Amino acid sequence: MEWYDSIYDIGLPIDLRQWKKKSEIVKELREKGVKVSDDAREFRVHVEKFNEGFYNHQQTTYIAHSNAKGYIVTQDKELIKKSLEDYGKRSFNQLRKRAKGMKAIDENYNLRADLERESLW
Repeated sequence: MEWYDSIYDIGLPIDLRQWKKKSEIVKELREKGVKVSDDAREFRVHVEKFNEGFYNHQQTTYIAHSNAKGYIVTQDKELIKKSLEDYGKRSFNQLRKRAKGMKAIDENYNLRADLERESLW
């Protein structure tokens, strides 16, 4: 691999020193014989495991994600921060959806109980 630099080795046969979209990554991995699904779940799991090394201070590189740009392996503090901020936004949105769903369950259950009571009379 002519581009190889151990700092940017992510354990897969692809170069992520520049931004790449998921579709490009899937295509490149398949061309190199790596089995990967269309939604790239295997790659995303690999990214999570790789980034654990950053969290645990085992490496100085991080695979950042951007909805607009894709993925990049980087040591750039600002890129890493921006990528991590997305986790906060997503977790907030997921908690909000959970709250709305739990509220709907209670409301739907109460409505059904009210309807059942009405039909008994």
